[in-house]
Amino acid sequence: MDLRTNIRQQLPASAPRRPVTKRPLLVVALVLMTTTAAYALYQSVIQPDPGIQAVQMENRVIQVDQTQTISPPTEGDPSVAVTLDYAYADANRITVAFSAAAQPAEGEIDLFINPLLTDSSGRSFRWLTSSGQQARDVANSTVSGIMSFDASPITDAPAELALSLRLDVAYTTADLRAENPNAMLMSGGTEFSFTLPFNPGRTVAIGQTVTAGDLAIEARQAVIAPSLTRIDVCYDPTRFASGEWLAWAATVSLTVNDALVLDHQTANVEGFAEPTAACRAFTLPADLDTQAGAWTLTVHDLHNTSTNDIVPGDWAYTFNVE
Repeated sequence: MDLRTNIRQQLPASAPRRPVTKRPLLVVALVLMTTTAAYALYQSVIQPDPGIQAVQMENRVIQVDQTQTISPPTEGDPSVAVTLDYAYADANRITVAFSAAAQPAEGEIDLFINPLLTDSSGRSFRWLTSSGQQARDVANSTVSGIMSFDASPITDAPAELALSLRLDVAYTTADLRAENPNAMLMSGGTEFSFTLPFNPGRTVAIGQTVTAGDLAIEARQAVIAPSLTRIDVCYDPTRFASGEWLAWAATVSLTVNDALVLDHQTANVEGFAEPTAACRAFTLPADLDTQAGAWTLTVHDLHNTSTNDIVPGDWAYTFNVE
């Protein structure tokens, strides 16, 4: 979903559109770029998750370092320089890091960026719901961000991906926030085209169903890539499909050849195309692609980070990774 669609869908039908400059006021729920699983908005430098840190250490990320300028849409609006910093792609995710800096005529502005990723065939990639971060420096009118997109629709193993990243930018000013704290103005958008090498990872069949309490979880396969491991699972979605249905996560542990590798770590639950979908993915943003041998993955619980509901386990799966 792009920024303008996000704005339109969050506007109540009767929302007034009073002009604050020459353009209409757009009333949205801060933070604009979130799904129900909100972005982590840091007030310090963004720290990539352990999986991205690992591929950075291994020099697998591609430095793009392209900057484009969004011209002021109307007189008196700020110009915004938008930069695509780096990118990375494997079988489980495509990650992009970006930043923007505005040049307001006076005062400061608070910037927000909404990323939309497509490939050369026009296919759009969904956000991984827990992967987005944006760090805003209002005093200096800058923002930096990182977003990972779900790469699971890529079912073949291309050597590289031809991609297009659109970054839409919105902002607020101190005066606008004082008048209406839920309002933003569109600055505009820009698009970057680039090519990334693609790491296909490896897929390991699991094919096991385990029941704990009254919940059976089928683990179908593990997709192990350098930045993230995905466990494709299916279960009855009934109890997870209402309320804060985007806020579920799992607590997991992993042993390899009886050695503890992960101890009660949080696995994100992805695949939220619709609340009643029976199949999801547990994702572990960790560097596990060198871990070979007998894996035992234990899911200790499913828990909702918004409501604090817990569905206790354990569900344990043992399989070999060569």
